[in-house]
Amino acid sequence: MTRRKSYELNPGKGPSMWLSLEDKAAEPAELQKLAEEEQPGGFITDLLSPKALVSRRSFVQGSSIAALAAGIQGCVRRPENEILPYSNAPEHLVPGVSSHFATVTARGRDALGVVVTSHEGRPTKVEGNRLHPGSLGGTDVRAQAYVWDLYDPDRSQSPARRNGNALVDASSDDFDQAIDALIKNHEADQGAGLRLLSPISNSPTFRRLRTKVLGRFPKARFHTYSAVNDDNAREGGRIAYGEPMVPVYNYGGAKVIVSLASDFLGADPGAVAAGARFASRRRLASPDAPMSRFYAVESNYTVTGSMADNRLRMRQADVARFTEALVDQLASLGVTQLGAIAAKLRQRPGAIDTNGIDTKFLSALAEDLVNNTGQSIVVPGAGQPPLVHALALAMNDALGKAGETYHLGPNLDPNDESSRKSIADLAKEIDQVTSLIMLGGNPVYDAPSDVKFAQLLGREGLTSVHVATHRDETSALSSWHAPLAHELEAWGDQTALDGTISFQQPLIAPLYGGISALELLARIAGEKTLKAHDLVRETHGTGLDVHAKNLIRAGFPTEYTSDEQIWRGALHTGLLKRQPSDAKITSIDAIVSAVAASPPPKPVGQGSVEVSFEPDPALWDGSQANNLWALELP
Repeated sequence: MTRRKSYELNPGKGPSMWLSLEDKAAEPAELQKLAEEEQPGGFITDLLSPKALVSRRSFVQGSSIAALAAGIQGCVRRPENEILPYSNAPEHLVPGVSSHFATVTARGRDALGVVVTSHEGRPTKVEGNRLHPGSLGGTDVRAQAYVWDLYDPDRSQSPARRNGNALVDASSDDFDQAIDALIKNHEADQGAGLRLLSPISNSPTFRRLRTKVLGRFPKARFHTYSAVNDDNAREGGRIAYGEPMVPVYNYGGAKVIVSLASDFLGADPGAVAAGARFASRRRLASPDAPMSRFYAVESNYTVTGSMADNRLRMRQADVARFTEALVDQLASLGVTQLGAIAAKLRQRPGAIDTNGIDTKFLSALAEDLVNNTGQSIVVPGAGQPPLVHALALAMNDALGKAGETYHLGPNLDPNDESSRKSIADLAKEIDQVTSLIMLGGNPVYDAPSDVKFAQLLGREGLTSVHVATHRDETSALSSWHAPLAHELEAWGDQTALDGTISFQQPLIAPLYGGISALELLARIAGEKTLKAHDLVRETHGTGLDVHAKNLIRAGFPTEYTSDEQIWRGALHTGLLKRQPSDAKITSIDAIVSAVAASPPPKPVGQGSVEVSFEPDPALWDGSQANNLWALELP
């Protein structure tokens, strides 16, 4: 390394040369000073002198020294705690080489199968599981941002208990002791004052443990609440079939598709798989393969509506009138199965009102459906009233082909009440409640305002426990809080709408000591084991045996059909089996009774303002509001 040639201490020898115009305009004394600073040890002495004048050059030099000193300090910084390298490296772990694990994430009562990429034991990327019927290899926005939820630095990192008007940190032992004391107090009254509130769950193990808790505390009650739910679809199934059953549509098997304000390619349940199936029929594989025709009736311009061949813009409140008019039109075109329903619709006061409805669009749509009987489906939106869902089920039963264009999933949780009714019932009986355990969710933030959930938690004598990923609005008003484990940190199981069972396997130990809802339920139920892995295995023990026997009957060698091999195979593929559902036929009499009991929908006036509340594709119901990726999306 060479040093730049020094400034001349004695100018005047040879021609004058300058490095810049500033040098040319500088005073001779300043040039002399710069020349002296070029000498070894020159500028350090000057900078440390209290009489030093801080010029621009001196400031830059001083800043450089400070940065250099900070860098040197950073290079020699030692960790506060002792760390050790691997003494025995984990098997199959090669630095820089990724591993892939199949797991599942909940979508209300549906499930999305995913494959998570892991580097050195840390999840880094999420993609779809092509073997899972709820994914077919695709994901949604929330799945892509999944990893950011896991590494969110604002996640709750320890239990806490209320002290005055604030939460103070507590240890895991303190929380366990508080839960054990709460359980002991309710053993005497059989859980008369005990209530549990949880979001919608699609877990078979959750349902099994819920039954065990109610067996131990027969006077306790479970409540369910999720701001975004499928209550209307389930109630529509209850009207049509007598059970809260939800259909699963095969968009690839339909030639004509009608959306009644359904965003089945965007925010509605099963959107990921629906997109793959819908695209398969829209892709021109050959000149002889016709595309499906898609009609959309909606108020907002959705992703689904943007794909429509024919789109009719309509107020959300008028979709019910359009549905009734469509049933009447189909009946007039000879669909006899809908005759009794259409007759009852015409008998109601006001009859079938088509004021403001494009009758040409309605007639063309009805004719297309009739001309393609057996190859058409009508899809109601999740936010439509239960009667619209029931009428759509009746139309599909009359026009579609069960098992090809749609099928019904199993009725997994027939006794689960609607979210709105369940949380309202909890509010009504809150005066008799002494202990409230909330297994996730944030009801203070998203419960209906007339429930006044924040005031309920402040009632004197109520002990409230909230398990959540963050210390949110509900945690701030609870007696106790504990961190909830992320899905990538906990064992579990989930069931998709079509009945496919998948296992949720952790890729990393809980970063902040979080517990899962299954582990807390097992403690309340008095289970011998509190490990979620063992709880899930116990739930599916009988199912694994039955599955093994079926494989043996099918001719598989017995040495490849043990419970352990089937379990490992399910973890590897990401799914175990699909629960069969019984074929159902809509009850026309029940739908006719529901029509008679419901008042006819009224048209919305031209001067009226309609407000429609729908989930955000990224932030959803607000639960993803702390996710950086979700916040950056438009």
